Amino acid sequence: AKYTLFGHSAGGQLAHRFAAFMGRRGRALKTDLVVAANSGFYTMPTRKAVFPYGFGGCEEAFSDADIAAFLQVPLMVLLGTADTDPNHKLLNRSPEAMLQGEHRMSRGLRFLEEGRAAAA
Repeated sequence: AKYTLFGHSAGGQLAHRFAAFMGRRGRALKTDLVVAANSGFYTMPTRKAVFPYGFGGCEEAFSDADIAAFLQVPLMVLLGTADTDPNHKLLNRSPEAMLQGEHRMSRGLRFLEEGRAAAA
């Protein structure tokens, strides 16, 4: 049986990372859709950033084929148009997170952009 996995905020981080971890080594995901809503930051489909901000430093855990498989997972990213506060008290402001964007909206858009580019 297939299922849909939905996560909001930190749950969105969990949902999209679940798709990356569970789809490794040729395992088929049993999800028909993964939904990540308003995540605070993302695991970008690149080795340029270290985990959890990307797949850098995870070469033993994630092969290039694993990252390619992650890019094939049916993934919906939901973003709130008003989720643009760069000073929100719960927003991760680490240097690694700030490289993704100044707020949740810009980070989500960047994740989509990088995912599309990497999948092309």
